[in-house]
Amino acid sequence: MNDTIRLSELVDGDVLLYRGTAVISRAIQFFDGSDVSHAALYLGGGQVGEAIAEGLVERPFATGAGGNEWVVARRLKDRPASMAPVLRRGRHYLDQHNRYGYEQLLLLAFLCLTRKLPMTPIVRTLVRNVLDAAASLLLRWSSEHREPMICSEFVFRAYDEALPDLDDRYSLRVNRALVGALEAVEEEGALALPPGQGIHPDSLLALLSATTGQGWVRRAPYSELAWAPEAAPLPEEELEEQLAAYMTEARSAKAAVPTEAAPGQDVTLEELAAATDRLAYGLYQATHGDNVERVDAEAPDLAEMLITDNLFRTAADLVTPADLLHTSSLFALGRVVA
Repeated sequence: MNDTIRLSELVDGDVLLYRGTAVISRAIQFFDGSDVSHAALYLGGGQVGEAIAEGLVERPFATGAGGNEWVVARRLKDRPASMAPVLRRGRHYLDQHNRYGYEQLLLLAFLCLTRKLPMTPIVRTLVRNVLDAAASLLLRWSSEHREPMICSEFVFRAYDEALPDLDDRYSLRVNRALVGALEAVEEEGALALPPGQGIHPDSLLALLSATTGQGWVRRAPYSELAWAPEAAPLPEEELEEQLAAYMTEARSAKAAVPTEAAPGQDVTLEELAAATDRLAYGLYQATHGDNVERVDAEAPDLAEMLITDNLFRTAADLVTPADLLHTSSLFALGRVVA
């Protein structure tokens, strides 16, 4: 994109999309097949609202733009006379900033679950490590009474919830499976996943939810899975080294994608299922409170349905920065310059 737009030309409610340069930012772009890894809402006066590691914050554009390769702006095609409803809803969430948390690792974990990846031994090891790191993050947020809010979800909600109607002048059409209406049902001991755009039919989540073949593999009660010794995540530096090495190999025209894990590091489907269960448990804890242990003890089957169904609904309804980049509801303004 050669077009540019000055910061002073942005208007309230414009959507900002960032091409990050950090390892996890690059991994999000790589796994989602996109040029962007972060999203924010322009609030006017050089200020943006966005979800970052500290939660939901309002801060100057220049603060968040630093460290990114570029930032592009998009605007509602059929722009109403006022964007006040979008800004009002965005500020509703920003005013509760201490309630929410976000780190890019969580978005990457959902991409590992819902995108089609070559499930070679090295990829299985990488995915297991990403899922366990994200599960640990969610459990920490739960202990801090914080809920996850992915950056692009914040922007999407500001538009989608601006008016009470399901489809109104502010609604963004994005590549989602079943908006707010995913019906995951128990069938012969496994969850049946309806086909949709949000979850690739050849993804890990679709594989684990298949009603034929292996089906959903659950190794232990959720309370035990979440605290199992093998759930201890890799240090962030080691995880980033694995991600960087894999992306370098996968992008190289001269080298084949690695197919073998290090000795003793091969990860089975059952171990991936356990890591997915740990993520599901952490997600439910962070979004529904601490009552999950009681439910799991009193009615394990109900706990499995509630916890796993919550993961499926979240994955199917997930909005990524790539969705905001490609939605037909917005048009491109160009790269933002000071």
